[in-house]
Amino acid sequence: MLMPILYEYVRFGLLCVVLIVAAVYDWRTGRIPNSLTLVGILLGLIWASVGVFFESGFESVGQGLGQSGLGLLCGFVPMAVVFFAGGMGGGDVKLAAAVGAIMASWEGALGTLVYAFAVALVMALGLMIRHRIFVRTLMRVFSAMLSFRAKVAPVMPRDSPPVPFAVALCIGGIISGMEFILHIPMPWG
Repeated sequence: MLMPILYEYVRFGLLCVVLIVAAVYDWRTGRIPNSLTLVGILLGLIWASVGVFFESGFESVGQGLGQSGLGLLCGFVPMAVVFFAGGMGGGDVKLAAAVGAIMASWEGALGTLVYAFAVALVMALGLMIRHRIFVRTLMRVFSAMLSFRAKVAPVMPRDSPPVPFAVALCIGGIISGMEFILHIPMPWG
């Protein structure tokens, strides 16, 4: 009985460490190191297979890897779509994949993204108000919508302050981890 609980707490701790280090690094430098995200993916895959091994034996290791791999894909694919649309950096995509691999849960990975995008929206609104670019940003969004309607690629200047998305992923991942790893019910769920 103690082993599954300990396994889940270690997994949540691993998730928190990866997310907090990535958030601090992104906040300070605007980048997320590949070494952190790739090690997070690898540790997630290994930890998922180890947990299933101790619970059900060697024949179930593939099941643990499959759950972790599905979580990895559910974190990676939506973020890759946003990346290829020019909406964020590659480090954010790999960090979301690491979150999914560590959580070994497709629900946890998608929950993390939902919470992270909500947090990023609040952060972006705060940045726009702080830098007094709220109206300018709304005009740019309206212009981009008109460009899409006219089937012309919008020209978007890159002079706005960036939102450190790893911070939003950190907050979203911890909330989602509390729900899907530790099974702590959230007041809104």
